[in-house]
Amino acid sequence: MKTTHLKIEFTFGTGLDKDARGIPRGTKVEALSEIDQAALRRFGGSTRASTFGTWFDMSENRAYHESGGVLSVVVPAPRTRTEEKLLAGKVESMAFVIKLVLNQASVMVVTTPVNLQMV
Repeated sequence: MKTTHLKIEFTFGTGLDKDARGIPRGTKVEALSEIDQAALRRFGGSTRASTFGTWFDMSENRAYHESGGVLSVVVPAPRTRTEEKLLAGKVESMAFVIKLVLNQASVMVVTTPVNLQMV
């Protein structure tokens, strides 16, 4: 089967900010709402799931355990160079919004080719 769509997943922390400080619940709720709205504007919709993860800070020799989120979107696979550039811009701007509203240093973005079938 030919790849028809791309699944793009943005994975981010919601428990701690980039300085390992706790994110207050009210701030987190507002940030997640803003993330959902940004995804709606850029991709026409999304699915967001709560996660839990661990990461290691080598400079402090310390492991951190925190809540997180995964925002998933499915978009038609780009067919032209122009479509690729437009999609890359949307992905970059979405990651920027997530980093900004949650005060994160980075967001993990995974893009997977998929064959989409609505049944």
